Amino acid sequence: MCRSIDMSIKKILLVDDDESFLETFHGILVSNGYFVETANTGRKALSKLTTAEFDVLILDVVLPDLRGDELVRELRLMNKDIGIILVTGFSYLQRCINTIELGLLEILIKPIEPPEILGALELAFDKIDSEFSHTQSPFRSSVTI
Repeated sequence: MCRSIDMSIKKILLVDDDESFLETFHGILVSNGYFVETANTGRKALSKLTTAEFDVLILDVVLPDLRGDELVRELRLMNKDIGIILVTGFSYLQRCINTIELGLLEILIKPIEPPEILGALELAFDKIDSEFSHTQSPFRSSVTI
């Protein structure tokens, strides 16, 4: 049987090395109507991002193989237009990461409650929708490495 994909479904890539976090938030996001794929390393995420299109990337800053902000820089150099929400368990990192330079939508501090991530996604999609009509991506910025 051939199934058509509803283009209005928002597609999210959820990246974290904590399997419990992935399982929990995968279930929450799917039950709220999102299409969700997961990856537990930066390289797996990069592979998925080069072969599929996602609207939003929810990305842990500390991964076993690649820091989240490094992955964001790689995506921006590849001209990948995707909304990015970083998550971290280290509150001091929130002050160290330049959200404007990287074109981030939000940085969330773990532990994250479901209403917090759902609210961040709602704001992210509002921003994406409101800036979609502009010729330049809402996430494009000059990235220096």
